[in-house]
Amino acid sequence: YALKDMVKYRYGYEMTTFNTVVAASPNCLFSGLSSDAPETIKYACEDAIFALRLGKEYVPQMDAQMGATYAVHERKFTHVLAYMEDCGFAIDPVALNKLKDELQPKLEAIDAELDFIAPGVNVNSHTQLRAWGWGAGRWPSEGLPLELTKGAQKKLRDKSLSQEERDAASKLFSTAGDNLEILDGECEPGSEGALAITLLLERAEFQKLLCTYTTSLIEKASEYDDNRLRTSYNQTGTNTGRLSGEQPHLMALPVRTALGRLVRDALVAGPGDTLVSADFSQIDLRVLAHLCGGKGKLADAYFNKLDVHQQTGDLMECTRSQGKTANFLI
Repeated sequence: YALKDMVKYRYGYEMTTFNTVVAASPNCLFSGLSSDAPETIKYACEDAIFALRLGKEYVPQMDAQMGATYAVHERKFTHVLAYMEDCGFAIDPVALNKLKDELQPKLEAIDAELDFIAPGVNVNSHTQLRAWGWGAGRWPSEGLPLELTKGAQKKLRDKSLSQEERDAASKLFSTAGDNLEILDGECEPGSEGALAITLLLERAEFQKLLCTYTTSLIEKASEYDDNRLRTSYNQTGTNTGRLSGEQPHLMALPVRTALGRLVRDALVAGPGDTLVSADFSQIDLRVLAHLCGGKGKLADAYFNKLDVHQQTGDLMECTRSQGKTANFLI
């Protein structure tokens, strides 16, 4: 839970928001905010005061309930993460700039094709895109698990709306990537709708690589004298217990496409250093085999050094890759 949510829940107090601070200093980035502005001072003081107040209240409870787990593992691991953040991660800006130069003309070419297929439609406008695709019948919707826009979902929860308004909201499908992937292959082959879906999916990949993993990484690294990336690690950021990170999230770098792998290749070892990759061998599945009593097809596969994912694929009559997905989903 975020600090402001906790304070509102525990003390019923609405803390000063970041947007309020920015509004008090318009046209100014966070690093340029006036440190003596009343809203800035209030924002900073509230963060410090309420963090301390919550800490005094909750840390004793944590010690009582979690004891050694927190003290021996989690708290000590925080120092490891702080060291990792301080060290940073080296990048190859030349490689990232080269990738940027490759992506920009590809993106422009896709935009030109989309403009030819859907003249006058701004592909960055969800409203225009939705009207061109679903509104004109170029994209199917019947029987497909399409997600509605957040606004439409909110409207459907509003019981004060008329049936006519609810019917209209039920057709406001999101143009986000998940919906486009569902539509991929559902449109009539060779149709305007099918061509647009293919181009939009390619555009999304190129745009994300360009904005999130080339220009952005170069700019973030350039903020430091040693030109290294500083990820902010969060050991409580996921429900599964895995480590997460942000600004940038280096553990979410794309690897499934050739272009995505070029981004990962641009993260390099510093002078005199070596990058080492280490991983447990299917630890989740090995634990599952143990919990099943060490008997059955899963355990037999490990005892006999078989390919677990291929075995699942054979049983499900699907590919090894799909078998792997099924195994780790379970």
